[in-house]
Amino acid sequence: MITMKTKTNNKVSVELTLNDETTVTLIVDSLIETEHTFLDMKSAINFKQKVLLLKIRHSKTNTIMDLTHVVPYVLLFFNEKYEFRGASYSLNKGGASYMLQTEYKTILFIKYPNNLRLNNIEKLSYE
Repeated sequence: MITMKTKTNNKVSVELTLNDETTVTLIVDSLIETEHTFLDMKSAINFKQKVLLLKIRHSKTNTIMDLTHVVPYVLLFFNEKYEFRGASYSLNKGGASYMLQTEYKTILFIKYPNNLRLNNIEKLSYE
């Protein structure tokens, strides 16, 4: 089992800035910080959580995440300046293995479906 530092008591608020300079504020159910390069996300996520912020703190180029049975979420990827760089969906309901490799160190998991228009997101900020 992978140990990750999880904060659930003190709610973290994240703000997504959109293309039109409006913002969407989300309350993060858990902030997970880790130095691991391989993450079994099923053991890290409580599926009642709607929003989870993952901060990866190692210096390696890539992180591999096992997202098998981690459904339904959309993952938003942000660079070191918290600029939005892309998204991926974890919707596999069939139970097949699903692995994802990423270079990004800040990843926001949001329950799917949601009302976000991914092509309108510019950046992330959080406290």
